[in-house]
Amino acid sequence: MSRQTIGQKIVTGFALLIVISALVAGTGVLTSLSIKRGARAVNEKALPGLKLLMQAETASRLNYDLLLEHIQATNTADMNEIGDAIKANTKTITDAYAAYEKLTPSPEAR
Repeated sequence: MSRQTIGQKIVTGFALLIVISALVAGTGVLTSLSIKRGARAVNEKALPGLKLLMQAETASRLNYDLLLEHIQATNTADMNEIGDAIKANTKTITDAYAAYEKLTPSPEAR
């Protein structure tokens, strides 16, 4: 490089700068695409499973509250109504877990 003119050195320096900038930009684009694929996988696989688990948890918490109401109830009609609500919530829990198991077939993934 010592026999190059100052103009050639400047051109070579800018060319190297452009090549380095292109490499950095290429790495950024590839990283962005990888993040996009990961986000899509989370959106398509993990979030539906989390939604089902949250439905089961909500119904389970409601069943706990209903159980306390059932214990305190003195009227048979109220007890039967609360019991029916508990059965309905239990079905919701069972259905949510069944759908979750279908969504995530391997026990290791759960």
